[in-house]
Amino acid sequence: MAILTKDIWERIAFYTLATESTFLGPPSGLTSLLLICNETYQALSFHTNTRLYALLFDFKFDTAAPIRRMSRTLLHSHSIAAEFKKRMGVLRRVTDHKIEKLSVEDIWTCYLM
Repeated sequence: MAILTKDIWERIAFYTLATESTFLGPPSGLTSLLLICNETYQALSFHTNTRLYALLFDFKFDTAAPIRRMSRTLLHSHSIAAEFKKRMGVLRRVTDHKIEKLSVEDIWTCYLM
């Protein structure tokens, strides 16, 4: 049995999650991919593969303005992935109609999105 590398798992995950039908909302298929086996979890988890989450951020959100203002060299995949995780959490709370649980930081995140 051939073992797939982290890069191949990353491509599989990105092309599975970055489609027109999955553009809106959080990447719901990611949980299924992470649960396949320990190897895929290690290849695709947030802590070991921030580049995947940065690519998903680029797919779902407009990154032209920050790149213009700060250049791409200052935007590291770890910080972009952290912003992606933060925005997905805020969007989840908003779509679950948990408005009373939104913090001031969540409201600012919504405003900046």
